[in-house]
Amino acid sequence: MKGLGGNMRSSTYHPAADLVVLVPGFLGYEQLSSHPYFDEVLIDALRQALQARRHTTNQLSSQASRGACFAVETLSTVPAGSLLQRQAAIVSELSELLEHPSHFEVERLHLIGHGTGGLDARLLLADRRLDGRLWARPENELRSRIRSVLCIAAPQHGTRLVAHPDLRALSRSLPRFLLQRASDAELWSLATSGLRDMATADVLRLALRRPAQAWSLVASIAEHDDLLRDLSPEAMVRHRHALPRLPNVQFGSIVTLAADHLELPATPVRRGVFGRLDRYVREMRSSRAAPNARRGDPIFRWLRARTANPCWEVDDASDARIEDRAARRIQAVLEGGADGLGVPLISHPNAVWPCPVDGRVNDGIVNSVRQLLRPEDDDELLAVVVADHLDVVGHFDKVPRPRHAEDHGLIRSGSGFSHEQLHAMCALLAERIDSVRLLERADSGIVSSPPARAAAP
Repeated sequence: MKGLGGNMRSSTYHPAADLVVLVPGFLGYEQLSSHPYFDEVLIDALRQALQARRHTTNQLSSQASRGACFAVETLSTVPAGSLLQRQAAIVSELSELLEHPSHFEVERLHLIGHGTGGLDARLLLADRRLDGRLWARPENELRSRIRSVLCIAAPQHGTRLVAHPDLRALSRSLPRFLLQRASDAELWSLATSGLRDMATADVLRLALRRPAQAWSLVASIAEHDDLLRDLSPEAMVRHRHALPRLPNVQFGSIVTLAADHLELPATPVRRGVFGRLDRYVREMRSSRAAPNARRGDPIFRWLRARTANPCWEVDDASDARIEDRAARRIQAVLEGGADGLGVPLISHPNAVWPCPVDGRVNDGIVNSVRQLLRPEDDDELLAVVVADHLDVVGHFDKVPRPRHAEDHGLIRSGSGFSHEQLHAMCALLAERIDSVRLLERADSGIVSSPPARAAAP
């Protein structure tokens, strides 16, 4: 467990009444080479958004300031453990966290889960534990403090990626996978892409810098593939209804999808040898790349193709209806249709997203239409964010021309996600968390709700 935020202090100390906890997803490492799971840029943006909400609350009511102090922490988890193992680890860490002296006065717990972490957080709201047993009394006391569960790119209905034969073979044995596909042209292209694509070279360099750590992550998947089985669409059917409608818990999902490409400003055509060389490099990076367009790097394209998994078919009729409803809902947000009114779209202005939205559209790891638990629930969808799976935890290019590996995205989808989109997403999360706190305090009679704006005469 790693504390990142602590209490937010002003000139007068206010103990935190609200604790915001970030829950990591699959391979929930604390540090991968120089990259933490939740990048500092995300933590800083969330702190700023929560601090802004605190100042707004103070202006509305001086009495509300006592409960408007937030703390931010992150959890670690079992990287490739089963959902049951992860649930036990998260409950234990949350209990330990709330027993720390700095959090004795925490009244409300807010969970923000990324990827599988969102699924872990949501399953804490179920009537029973994943092993079927009732929650123990200390666990129920912990759960009673949860006031919001906000999911980002969570595989609420699994992901097609784990059902792809390549990932299943890779999880069983990396050497055997490489030997069996020694003649695979796509795999050779991916392996040699570091020679011609700087983004892929950066990822390979991270693995070579700390090979023991990189290998341990791969080995943990090969040795413990329980989570891969748990996240398959077929296995997730049994968890479909594991969320009672609790009036005192706010549940919401942010859906992510990677852009098809990013339109760039027109560049003058270079002539001569250098011009031909420039065109040749563009063609090598992506044979489909249009002029003045940035597409994903080879690693991202490989992942997205397997997450799309066009050969996979939905056997469950209810599952097919969920995908269809979610696709129509997401499409309405992208197009600004009636079904998407009031749902923010967070996107780079030059991002071109895939159309139409269907079961194959994804963020490189999770299919977008499988990120909504109940597509028909108007309150669940918080926003649609055009980004890849790791952009939203802060692993995007921090500057136009990054000079350090720490400033590079781990996978590059060409979605154009940047600081502007990250701050917009964190502001949305902070607003939802603070609205839960204000509503509860208003209902309890401690403070009045924010005054409504006076109507125009």
